[in-house]
Amino acid sequence: MKITINGEEFAYDFDFSHMPMSEALAIEKVANRRYVEWEMAFTGGGAEAMAVFACLVWSRDGRDVKVEDVLSGKVDFDFSEAYSSVIAGIVAARQEAMAAAANPTSPAEPLTVPAGTPSTPSGTRASSPRSSA
Repeated sequence: MKITINGEEFAYDFDFSHMPMSEALAIEKVANRRYVEWEMAFTGGGAEAMAVFACLVWSRDGRDVKVEDVLSGKVDFDFSEAYSSVIAGIVAARQEAMAAAANPTSPAEPLTVPAGTPSTPSGTRASSPRSSA
């Protein structure tokens, strides 16, 4: 997903339906609340939840921005731009998933090559034991 913060675009692998424990714990640590509470605030458009998310995005980019600095106004960013980019990323991911479900790929190729090719003999040797199935 692409996240835009103050005009700068960040690639951030984020998916509410597949949240790694390490990411949920990082969010809880920064937000100082349970992950599910943060998620509800975030999806509901909570500014503090967005501040936590921005700090995590910056952290993954190697920047040390404290959520307290964002909340106090020491570090500022355009909430609307950042939140819109998150929503656009979520919508795009859902559309891709729906398109994939509507147009499944062709069946898998067999695990073996057809009989008679150089790697597979066309017949079974007479000396081969019969299975007793």
